[in-house]
Amino acid sequence: MGATAGVIAVGGVGYYLYSTQPWAPKPSAALLSGKTVNLIVPYAAGGGYDLSTRTIAQYLPKYVDGIVPVVLNKPGGEALLGPASVWAANPDGLTVCLANAYGNAYASMTHTYAQPFTIFDFKPLGRLTWGAEVIITKKDGGINTWQDFKKLGRPVKVGALGIGDESGIPAIMTFALLGIPFQMVLGYAGSGDVMAAVVRGDVDTYTVDEDTAYQYVSAGSVLPVLTVYSKKITRFPDVPALGELLTADQSRILEVHDKIDELGRLLIVHPNTPNDIYDAWQDLLKKLFSDPDFASDQQKIRSFKSALGPEMQQNINATKPLLAEFKQLLTKVYPDL
Repeated sequence: MGATAGVIAVGGVGYYLYSTQPWAPKPSAALLSGKTVNLIVPYAAGGGYDLSTRTIAQYLPKYVDGIVPVVLNKPGGEALLGPASVWAANPDGLTVCLANAYGNAYASMTHTYAQPFTIFDFKPLGRLTWGAEVIITKKDGGINTWQDFKKLGRPVKVGALGIGDESGIPAIMTFALLGIPFQMVLGYAGSGDVMAAVVRGDVDTYTVDEDTAYQYVSAGSVLPVLTVYSKKITRFPDVPALGELLTADQSRILEVHDKIDELGRLLIVHPNTPNDIYDAWQDLLKKLFSDPDFASDQQKIRSFKSALGPEMQQNINATKPLLAEFKQLLTKVYPDL
């Protein structure tokens, strides 16, 4: 039999005896008290991932006495050096990375991927945000709707950081499903460089997350012509969604894409993290994500669409078995993947 739970009195003070029974209370965030926690950023300082991570570090001591958050920037490797640091770390649950989970998932489908893990192998602590991708074009550049891509008389020049990047695979999938000839233009150093290429007319289009698209659309330099998602999104309610244009058979590949997209910016720990530490993180993040000040500060950086670990684990469990089929379908339309 497992241990029982109860309260004993010593010198008039009650002490709780922890139980291994399923009905025993889960460990609280207090288990992280006095611990040094390494918060890994897979990008250089100053960007959205960095700012979000530093905001987390700022708030953790509010809920856990004595916790010492240390932010470490580990850019490079298509944002995979951060997760790699977690993979190689002590599996004590004290090394956490705010991963570009959907971008990492896409990268793992390319023939050049060489990591011993995929993002689906980690334990998810929680998601800060996610966003649908939006295909944008130059304002007043002659392409005002997605149908205009068909009228060019040549392959659409699609700008992207890389084939496996979150701007690459969604665009490949979209143009292939719509039967529109396209040519990938790769090798840009950053998102701003691709966006500048769109504005100059060097490429016809670029696929970015909805928050980034909204910033550039608001600035008046680009137009949104299609949302790469099953349905229209609140941010761009008048922009058609890819899912509205597909047959039932085609929708299969988009459904898997949607699940990957919804992984978003995901806090991950080592897969062998002890259960009590994992539960302590869940208790902590539940408090953090419901803090209106934290939510407000995150909203200033990126739309705050949080979810705790169990919900994200359900997404992973549902998506992982479909990845081989997703990659096979993509490879049929883009053999260079």
